[in-house]
Amino acid sequence: MIVVKRNPVKTSIFGVNHKQAHMKKNPSVKPVVTIDENEEEYLLYAVVPGMEKKDLQISSEEGILTIKGVIVTLGRFYRDRCDYSLTEWSRSFHLPLNADILMATAVYQNGELVIHIPKGKEDSNNASLNIYVY
Repeated sequence: MIVVKRNPVKTSIFGVNHKQAHMKKNPSVKPVVTIDENEEEYLLYAVVPGMEKKDLQISSEEGILTIKGVIVTLGRFYRDRCDYSLTEWSRSFHLPLNADILMATAVYQNGELVIHIPKGKEDSNNASLNIYVY
């Protein structure tokens, strides 16, 4: 009698690890964000290639700026099913007390999202709002 050891994490009964195959197609996505500051404003640069403006959401609540993105990719269609993938990510940042979030703007162009947050008076970052991406 031969004893065969099988690691269920590495292979399934079909010889393919579906979880690892999915991870190769959709790696964990967290865009790189660079934060800069000058005398008039705070600037956030996020590298998010392959997205569209409608896939990006920027919101602020209680002094926290949140950037979210969702990518839905449709694959092959079969008679009884459809392959697709969903990639979702989120990044959050604490805003300085003098960040005027009511005057913030966001521009997405050529795979780069730039968020401009002007400096204002103290305690001007507590507003809850969504920022439209131009």
